[in-house]
Amino acid sequence: MRIFISSLAMLLSQIPFFSNAQDFWQPTNGPYGGIVYDIEVSPDGYIFAATDSGVFVTTDLGENWLDTNEPYLYPRTLASCSNNYVFVGTGGGAIVRTTDNGVSWEIKFGITGTNITALNASPEDHIYVGAFGHLGTHAYRSTDYGYDWEWIATALGNCTPKTFAFEDPGYIFTGTEACGIFRSLDPLSNWTQVNNGLTNLYVNSMTLNSSNIIFAGTEGGVFRSANDGDSWIAINNGLTNLSILSLAINSQDRLFAGTPGGVFSSTDNGTSWVNINAGLADTVIHSLAIDSSSFVYAGSSTGLVYRSIQPITSIKPVKNGPYSSFLLEQNYPNPFNPATVITYRVSRSSHVELIIYDLVGNAVKTLVNAKRNTGVYHVEWDGKNDQERPVSSGVYIYRLKTDSNIQSKKMILLR
Repeated sequence: MRIFISSLAMLLSQIPFFSNAQDFWQPTNGPYGGIVYDIEVSPDGYIFAATDSGVFVTTDLGENWLDTNEPYLYPRTLASCSNNYVFVGTGGGAIVRTTDNGVSWEIKFGITGTNITALNASPEDHIYVGAFGHLGTHAYRSTDYGYDWEWIATALGNCTPKTFAFEDPGYIFTGTEACGIFRSLDPLSNWTQVNNGLTNLYVNSMTLNSSNIIFAGTEGGVFRSANDGDSWIAINNGLTNLSILSLAINSQDRLFAGTPGGVFSSTDNGTSWVNINAGLADTVIHSLAIDSSSFVYAGSSTGLVYRSIQPITSIKPVKNGPYSSFLLEQNYPNPFNPATVITYRVSRSSHVELIIYDLVGNAVKTLVNAKRNTGVYHVEWDGKNDQERPVSSGVYIYRLKTDSNIQSKKMILLR
């Protein structure tokens, strides 16, 4: 199929010149404290970073980082509650709390000779802790902001928690080192191992989307469960590094994975991933976090926290209300590398074709060729053709055709 070249003249005459591919990331001004093991955004917007040199905080998107002088060595994990209490788990076995955004700290728990391996807050503000040391595995829960602690590790045996995740309401999950995943409705007395389909049992990170679909980041890739952990499937298409150090998800269910090979993103619940390393000088990413304005933060191995250049949503919002008319949005981002999202609106049930063309009118990639009901749709293009080969930098035309409408727009791929 070809588009008449003459029909492109008006579009091409409006294309600006760009000299560089669009970066996704920019470095913040610190904190320069060694490996950034964890990042936590408190409900009131303070961003904390746990590093080899201490806990740092910023209130201005990383323009300035303040050393909070957290008094215990080797901070490794962070968690926050809805009342803005922030907790730090250390490599020396301490749980430390601040109630004033890092101005002062107090120890709330300590296990001599251990390393805090997991620290997470549930939707009810219950604090869950995992630790390992010379006395074996430890796991505890506090339901009163750290004043009192309950032992929850009996059913976990010698399996060390690395992360906790929470349905709201529903199960509590813990991902462990070498034992896979456990779930519980009664964490004080009963945990059930749920590893069906999980082919790697070293779980570093877990998260859930708005539909309670669970994602587990392991040393062998990302796994997904849509049935409360009863079964898991590997979802690694596009992941070129399977050592998942961190997972994060934003309010639009866009998923991010931090690895020793950089950051990957998925807009389809992990079915496919694209690399988003543009702007990262250090691609060993230990930690990820997302603030209330949808900026994404990535903690690196060299002491820098990187921030997305702009707030990241899964798609650019559609204008003019829902479903009132046929509409093809400008792709976002544009220019792009390596992937972009096209949003379109269908005002009535119709057969839909969404096809990308080169400038001489050759069809490059068919993104949609199916019936669609009334609604708004989002489609990601990863810069590959129908043969799954990467296409070259340049200007491309994407055309949306329904039973009664046709519309085209331009996009720019910069490798």
